[in-house]
Amino acid sequence: GRIRLDHDRAGVRIERFKGIERFAHWLLAGSFILLGLTGLLTLFGRTTLIPLFGLEAFSVLATGSKWIHNNVSWAFMLALIMVFFMWVVHNLPSRTDIKWLMRGGGMFGGGHVPAKKFNAGQKLIFWAVIILGASISVSGLSMLFPFEFSLFGPTFSKINDLGLPQLFGYAALDTNLSPQAEMQYAQLWHAMVSFVLMAVIFAHIYLGTLGMEGAFEAMGSGKVDLEWAREHHSIWADEVMARKDAPRPPRTPPNNMRTRAVTVALLMLSLPAQAQEFFTLKGHGGPIMDIAVAPSGTIATASFDYSVGTWNGAEPSWHEGHRAAANAVAWLDEQHLLSAGDDFAAILWDLVTGTSQRFEGHQG
Repeated sequence: GRIRLDHDRAGVRIERFKGIERFAHWLLAGSFILLGLTGLLTLFGRTTLIPLFGLEAFSVLATGSKWIHNNVSWAFMLALIMVFFMWVVHNLPSRTDIKWLMRGGGMFGGGHVPAKKFNAGQKLIFWAVIILGASISVSGLSMLFPFEFSLFGPTFSKINDLGLPQLFGYAALDTNLSPQAEMQYAQLWHAMVSFVLMAVIFAHIYLGTLGMEGAFEAMGSGKVDLEWAREHHSIWADEVMARKDAPRPPRTPPNNMRTRAVTVALLMLSLPAQAQEFFTLKGHGGPIMDIAVAPSGTIATASFDYSVGTWNGAEPSWHEGHRAAANAVAWLDEQHLLSAGDDFAAILWDLVTGTSQRFEGHQG
């Protein structure tokens, strides 16, 4: 079934892909779809379309299809190069990929697996597209320019030098290939690799649209909800939110956020055992992550909206300085409050002077 978010959306959108990245992605996707359709028409048109439309109609269709296939291939190769250079640094293997694969991306062990900008599954798709796409491009070029360079003759020669045919009991491969033979081998290889890549792309399309809630937004608008990022790419999300220019959650909570995410219900017990008073303190624009009460009764709250609140009654005082969610608060005395957040920093607040001191250095 569809992979849905475990929690409500945060109401904060962060940039996942820049405009140039989305242009390269959609150029690659659009050109691949056109190449796939025209390639299938060329491969199976004679047996399926001629009986339906006749020779003359198929001739016009096949000629147009060949022209589209030959020319759109340049857009595909350009997009493939762009995607490689823009994303290769994010798709290099790391230790987090081992844990992601061992837990099947979260299918085993429960919960979401921490991941960087691309998880191990996405990295596998990236390298499949790059390697298979490059192979398809090279074989396609050999068919476009059959008399300019030979692809399979030199390849077979290297295979023979390694002794691979003899290892499996076969004679050495023929390396003296005519241009016609080169094209036949290229057509066969081109079709085989294309079908494998189509299977990979179909899986990618499903997960990026119907299979995962919020995934299409990454390539649609370039921005994703912060909660989606934290659930699927938590390491990357924390890095983004630690930046000074990171977006801040709204003080007014979004309409789709549950009331429990923006209120703190406090039960105050007075000295007489029978007396009880209830207060609901509202104002944060995100979930309350921690609460601390000073000996005097002043309440401190840390929130997902990056802020720290102090409450003497129903009206809060706001203390803003964190660049990501504030996760913990603790009173040192009636004047000083300490908070820690997802921006890898702790802040010491002086409530009398209104000043603060920031402590950084942690890497997580």
